[in-house]
Amino acid sequence: LIFVTASELSTDDRRKGYAQGAVDYLTKPLDADALRGEVAALVELWRRGESIRLREVAVHEQERAALRSAIRQTEAELRLIIDGVREHAISLLDAEGRIRTFNASAERIKGYTLAEVQGRHFEMFFTPEDRTAGLPQRELKEAAAHGRFEIEGWRQRKDGTRKRASRPFVAATLPSR
Repeated sequence: LIFVTASELSTDDRRKGYAQGAVDYLTKPLDADALRGEVAALVELWRRGESIRLREVAVHEQERAALRSAIRQTEAELRLIIDGVREHAISLLDAEGRIRTFNASAERIKGYTLAEVQGRHFEMFFTPEDRTAGLPQRELKEAAAHGRFEIEGWRQRKDGTRKRASRPFVAATLPSR
């Protein structure tokens, strides 16, 4: 915005003009070369600003891509560690006890694939007696209250057979997605 005025502007009028978005002022009679020069300078400033903005967007996108790549790498490494555990079933539950994921040993020990159990409540691994007694809810409640709960007892596999197991239950809070 360029103010054009018929006479010289007072300092107060210039302040008001700049406060309203003016970047310069010209007085009449207009000098066409001065007006062209002002407009050309403003266009160049806008182009530079746009160029800087586009570079900032590109840098931001590169940083986001690098972070996404680092997250994928970390997730893959953690999956290798968890799946490397052969003798223990490791499960990740949400706060309500629904199964989010588990390791390959859990598939082997429990007889279910991850696709069969993902999103279901972990009480499915308890015996009918333990479910009736409210043990799954008690484990969740105790782990949430104390950060950990450990018990030895029976677990039921997909085929109906039972396995005696020591079950440490650790409550971990994950950040929201």
